[in-house]
Formats: sequence, structure tokens, C-alpha cells
Amino acid sequence: MYDNSSTTQRILNAIKKAHLIAKSGKVSLKNFELINNKRDYQFKNCWKVFDSISQFKLCLISYSNTFEVVNSATGGHMAEESNNYFVGFLKLNKDFGHTLIRPETFKDKINEIFNPVEIDFNEYKKFSRRYYVISNNETILKSWISYEFVKCLEEINNFSIELYKDQCLFRFPKSLSMKESLDLCKIGLKLDQILNN
Repeated sequence: MYDNSSTTQRILNAIKKAHLIAKSGKVSLKNFELINNKRDYQFKNCWKVFDSISQFKLCLISYSNTFEVVNSATGGHMAEESNNYFVGFLKLNKDFGHTLIRPETFKDKINEIFNPVEIDFNEYKKFSRRYYVISNNETILKSWISYEFVKCLEEINNFSIELYKDQCLFRFPKSLSMKESLDLCKIGLKLDQILNN
């Protein structure tokens, strides 16, 4: 298992320079598809990131990825590695239903031809082109989605967010990237302002 604690500490030190941060208790992430479909998912640690008006939980998790290693002599084999990731967790002040928002792929566009489940927004065309949005309640989704929320996501690449009742999980795909970790903190504080006002 790969565990780069010096990278984690270096990123946490950079976050401490930019934001207020304090150790926090464990939160339950069991309801979120964004991470529960990952192999050998483990919760490792949690911190509260906050300022004078906003806060969220920064969680350190790990999970395994399987990939193929190609070898011209043997034809290749499957390999596995475990990496650490930061994800953001936000407690919400109302029930948002269950909504998943992630970058849209070419595969999503093809699947949509045969099984149209994605929710598009005519008033937010750029957002609808970039993000794949599904929800168990389109009426609730359309009641809370706002220009400010859409604008926030339009300015971010490769960002995923899932709302489950009164909880929100958000993340970037890379394992322990300094830039994405710092961006995750800025976004977490902004999402708290947008979703909990």
C-alpha cells in the first residue's frame, strides 16, 4: 500500500497557511457513490477547514486502483496500487435529495441517446455541456440550483460533487495534488456559503 505521509503533511501545512484548520472527528461517507464504488475504500483522517463565515470537513481517504501493465514479452498483467485522496464533506441545513454532478464523458453522451436520464439546464448551457447531472428528484434539484452554484462549477475542471439528503461530498480525481487540495478548500468554503444560505 502506498502511503506518502510527507506529501500529506506538506499539503496540510500549505492549507494551514491559507485557511484556519483544526482536527475533527470522523464523518460517515457511506451514502456517497463517488467513493463507495472504489476498491478497498478506507477513511483515514478528518479536519475542519473554516473562516469567519464558512466551514467544511476535509477528509483523507484511501482506495485501490487496478490497472493493466503491458509487457511485450509476457503480454501484460493486472497491477494494483492504493493511494490517498482528499475529499470535502459538507453538512447541509436542508434535504437536497440525491444528486450526482460530475464531468460529462463521451460515453455519457452515447448512453444518453439510448437511456436519457441526464438533467440538462437550458438556462445554463455551458454547465450542461460540461457536467453530467442525475438526480432522484428533478424538482428539488431545480429549486436549489442557482447561477452562483453553476458559475462556481463552470470555473473548475474535473470536479465532482454529490448531494445526499443533508450531506454533500466533493472531490477532484487526483491523489494528493497540492493545487487540487488547495482548490478543494476554496471550493468547500464557497459551497458552504452557496448551499447553506
